[in-house]
Amino acid sequence: MDPPSLDDQTFSATDVGAKIPNYTPGAQWGTQAEPFSLMQDPLQAEESINAYAKPQGMTLSVWAKESNENWPNREIVNERAAGLDGKPIAMTWDENGRLWICETVDYPNELKEKPAVGRDRIKICEDTDSDGQADKFTVFAENLSIPSTLVCYRGGVIVQDGQTTIYLKDINGDGKADFRQSLITGWAMGDTHGGVSNFQYGPDNWIWGMQGYNNSQPIINGEPQQRFRQGFWRFKVRAGASDKTAPAIAIDAASNAVAEIATDEFDEHTIRVDALEFVRGTNNNTWGIGFSEEGYVFGSTANGCPSVHMPIPNRYYDQVAGWSPETLGPISESFKFNPIDDEIRQVDYHGGYTAACGSAIYTARNYPQTWWNRIQMVCGPTGHLVGSFVLEKDGAGYRSRNAFNTVASIDDWSAPIMSEVGPDGNVWVLDWYNYIVQHNPTPNGFQTGKGAAYESDLRDKRFARVYRLLNKKSAELSPSRTMQLAEASNEALVEALKSDNLFWRRAAQRLLVEREATDEPVLNALAALVKQSDVDEIGLNPAAMHAIWTLAGLSESGSLAVAETLAAACQSGFAHISSPVRNAAVGYCHEDQLSQAIEAGLQNDVDPKVRLTLLLRVAEGNAKNAIDGDGLAALLPSIQTDVVLLDAWTSAASTDPTSAIVAMTKMDPAMTDAISNRVSVLAEHIARGRPTVEEIGRLLQIDSNSSLAVTVWEGLANGWPRDLTISLPEDSQKLVRDRFLAEDTSVESKAAILAVADQWSVDNLAEIVGEIQDELLTTAMDSEAEAESRLSAWDQSIRLAPNSSKILDAVEEFFTPQLPPETGIEALRSLQAARVDGLTETLLESRTSLGPKLGSQILTLLLSRSESTEDLLDAIAEGQVQFNDLQLDQRQALLNHPTAAIAARAEKLMESRGAMVTSNRQVLVDQWMPVTKQEGDVTNGIAMFKKHCAACHIHGETGNEIGPNLTGMSVHPKEEILINVLDPSRSVENNFRTYQILTVDGNVLSGMLAGESANSLRIIDTQGKEKLVLREDIEQLSSSPKSLMPEGFESSMSKAEMADLLSFLAKRDKHAPLSISSVATINSNKGLPGFRGRSGDKLELNSYGRVEVESIPFELIDPQGDRIANIIGLQSSTPRRPSTLPESVSIDCSGKVGAIHLLGGVAWAAYPRFKDETTSMIVRRHYSDGTTSDFELINGKHVVTYQAGEDVPESTLAIEANGKQVRYLKVPADADKELTKIEFLKGGDFSIPLVFAVTVEFAGGGH
Repeated sequence: MDPPSLDDQTFSATDVGAKIPNYTPGAQWGTQAEPFSLMQDPLQAEESINAYAKPQGMTLSVWAKESNENWPNREIVNERAAGLDGKPIAMTWDENGRLWICETVDYPNELKEKPAVGRDRIKICEDTDSDGQADKFTVFAENLSIPSTLVCYRGGVIVQDGQTTIYLKDINGDGKADFRQSLITGWAMGDTHGGVSNFQYGPDNWIWGMQGYNNSQPIINGEPQQRFRQGFWRFKVRAGASDKTAPAIAIDAASNAVAEIATDEFDEHTIRVDALEFVRGTNNNTWGIGFSEEGYVFGSTANGCPSVHMPIPNRYYDQVAGWSPETLGPISESFKFNPIDDEIRQVDYHGGYTAACGSAIYTARNYPQTWWNRIQMVCGPTGHLVGSFVLEKDGAGYRSRNAFNTVASIDDWSAPIMSEVGPDGNVWVLDWYNYIVQHNPTPNGFQTGKGAAYESDLRDKRFARVYRLLNKKSAELSPSRTMQLAEASNEALVEALKSDNLFWRRAAQRLLVEREATDEPVLNALAALVKQSDVDEIGLNPAAMHAIWTLAGLSESGSLAVAETLAAACQSGFAHISSPVRNAAVGYCHEDQLSQAIEAGLQNDVDPKVRLTLLLRVAEGNAKNAIDGDGLAALLPSIQTDVVLLDAWTSAASTDPTSAIVAMTKMDPAMTDAISNRVSVLAEHIARGRPTVEEIGRLLQIDSNSSLAVTVWEGLANGWPRDLTISLPEDSQKLVRDRFLAEDTSVESKAAILAVADQWSVDNLAEIVGEIQDELLTTAMDSEAEAESRLSAWDQSIRLAPNSSKILDAVEEFFTPQLPPETGIEALRSLQAARVDGLTETLLESRTSLGPKLGSQILTLLLSRSESTEDLLDAIAEGQVQFNDLQLDQRQALLNHPTAAIAARAEKLMESRGAMVTSNRQVLVDQWMPVTKQEGDVTNGIAMFKKHCAACHIHGETGNEIGPNLTGMSVHPKEEILINVLDPSRSVENNFRTYQILTVDGNVLSGMLAGESANSLRIIDTQGKEKLVLREDIEQLSSSPKSLMPEGFESSMSKAEMADLLSFLAKRDKHAPLSISSVATINSNKGLPGFRGRSGDKLELNSYGRVEVESIPFELIDPQGDRIANIIGLQSSTPRRPSTLPESVSIDCSGKVGAIHLLGGVAWAAYPRFKDETTSMIVRRHYSDGTTSDFELINGKHVVTYQAGEDVPESTLAIEANGKQVRYLKVPADADKELTKIEFLKGGDFSIPLVFAVTVEFAGGGH
């Protein structure tokens, strides 16, 4: 990277008072230290641009900036390009290359509830003289309120205007919108940074976007759609007349006021939304989407998940009854980013993406080939940067790594929020340019605004910048417009599909589809593009792909000529040398052509993406003639290790699940968890589809001894409708008795089929059921048997006859004081299926003889059903159970119960017993604050942690990782820890709130919402268990503003015990291993740096985790194969140095430290090959008083080659493995000063030094 050309003297600052929140790194979201008061002054664009670091060979250029009126008391450096007003929240370009920008003043807290009364606008920006800077600014539309995204369509622009998706269009040519049409309503905007964003025209000719964590139920054409939150979505638009469900309203040209009454005078220009689809959920607030040149979908989320790939939409999972998609997680190795400024301010995910936005892929050719279709750009405004994630194929999915920064600034005001590839093939960056970026949580002493962001008069409303990143080796200042397509002929648009910039190809495709360009010359030209077999340097033929996508869009007109041309194009595409063209052909061919794709062998294509698309087309249900159950079964063994392909196969097999299952049992493949799981899914799908007698008869043809037989019957039992009974004919009944209940059939197999056969009207089963249940219970009661066998038999016995009174006797016999808690917990989970009267009383009696762990789990079980919850309240009222017996989360579950009568009764009982917690948490915090001054008993604090916290939190190696990891809490003062304990719901983001679900069976679930689709929800409970709930099984769903962490810990421990807990959490041991995971850059199994940055020698250690060297504890990161970076490697300072390694990295550390211990001392290109005593690496210690001190690691003294057998005097051999070595050395520190950070910097020589682990030694042995 070329560093910034500004130094510290350029920056001035102003004391604004205690108005700048100071969120500190730690386990609890929103933890604060004393606020800052010194605020850097803003820089003008021409100064601020020099604060950016850029990739070598590239330069930043100011294209547009705030108008001069925003600098009334400052000399204007350059009046050119100054024409923006308000904050730039989104941008796009039209088919003539003009930039459209959404400017907002209302964001974040002044969203207007009524339409067309806001202060925000859309502005068209042009560079009319092609000098590389905007010189014409036209206000296209006003009176908007938080217009968060826009996309050009049919000569107008579709805009997300706060709570409504609208369409604006200029029809008289004056550059201003003449009407406003409402398209989609119902968008929730309780939190203004959790809404809709990032409209993009997709290869499928739909408009795609992202939705944040606001829980919305959009309405199109007067019809409510699926409710959803946080994830990918899309909608289909076309030309169409307005009506009362999509009204068009005139905008007065002079006043910009909007008329009060809708009109039909614009119906020649209005549009309609035909369909809307929630595509796939992400795991937190989301604000970024991008398409690769192949049409693959990528995204980013705000917090800790900056790089996401969307391979399969929800609809393919939703068509499988009882199945549900996983929430999309990160494909990147780490969420960490690499700011070049030491002083960045964040709320959470410190050192990483916590306000990530944008997900553009570099899809032009101005930059070096290593960028082409491979770099995903994700903005991190809190780090003042745009990160560059290198995308790498991983089977039918992708993985990524954050390799370098596209740009990064040391200006505290710089806040890139959007980066896109513009019409000139360069990356354009929107700089929000605001010192205050953080939205929430609301800091202490501040107020929460209407948009859920904290109120601050320091939030800027003036500054706005648009930059372009130019390649010096490309055109020095590339013109801002390279084509004029609005009035171009259809032939010219077809020619534009050959552009080397996706922007122009996409614009041309859209225009051809909008025009319904179905004349013969156009169709012939499109077909000819697909026949061209040439590919570019990265194996693509983009024109051929766009030709197919364009024909697919045109085919919706119903033209026979288009359909025939598309069919011919896809036939050509099946055999194309470029696999993405084959993929496009499979994706958009007519269903009748899928058999041709199969004949061409594309089900076994070398590109997993082609195989994926083919399976998804089969899953659409019209390809039975192309591939049958035998063909699908034959594919399964070869794809079972690729989760994406396995999901697509499952969806495809669901179109004829019986045939697929029968075919698989004939093959009887090696039983793996992957295959067993998918067979179970298909069997449950059959059951939930209300199978016929004929379908069950076909399943009875499977081999009773097949390893899959038990899985089939258990899947059927899991999904069998409560109200469905069928009558098998006598021959099928005989099969059940003679084949599946034969004497030589295993008990397990018998129990599995009997659990569902009672719904088949099979005669004379009752006696057999009783015998099998007895046999299973005998196994379950055998204390000498393996626990797994006992639990399996126990579970089957209950599912076999859930109403059997034998279960009550079995409970009394099974749950004894000698029962291991882990075994008992699993047995209790099985009892959730029991429906026998008297179970609550039996369990409560057994509870008295069990330990606290199992006793608490019994209460959790009783709380999981409405009937047993009422029984529990009866027991509490009678004094059999005390409220103190219930854990805090169990009490909270009672108060939040979805049945109002139960919740009210619980509250009344708690009040009468004095068990209610105070609602004024701040008063409580103030009352308990003196506890923070007490010296507690750390040993008892450990016990308190295990008792009260370990169920949800990890500290060291103790606990469960449901909530935040508390290992690093010692860097925070006790006062902050106390607030987090006593007032956990002080600031709760939407995605951390508690949801309660009541099912039609009376089951009650409570926890965080992990994900959702059209037919299901996923809930994570307080025990870390993820549970799938089908929407068809939900009777009631409600949410609470409370955190999953319950209030009321003050009632569970004394103040002395709280002092003990705080002392434990705040305690520092003598040695503290520091995590280097956020700054590690090299995976030792992939290979250490070699010649010219290529992978060289591997350094595979014999063990990872905690190791001791010289009595010092270290943590060695497990590289997990080649997935995780586990070594710090610093970039060599030569012109040929590897471009992906940093020159420096930093690790935060707070406290008085006497020494820094390192496992490292080795390097590439070091002694004895190079014998000069040069500086290989510098260890820089940063102190709280602002001073630093450097310790140089010298080649030949401290540092040596990593090849084993070589030695230097001032480091010692620590680890030797596979012919390589790692060394130990100690770096002194000033124990009288508070250390804040340790920085490792590259020295001036040729070597690449390596650091494997870091441990600090606190002065005085810790405290």
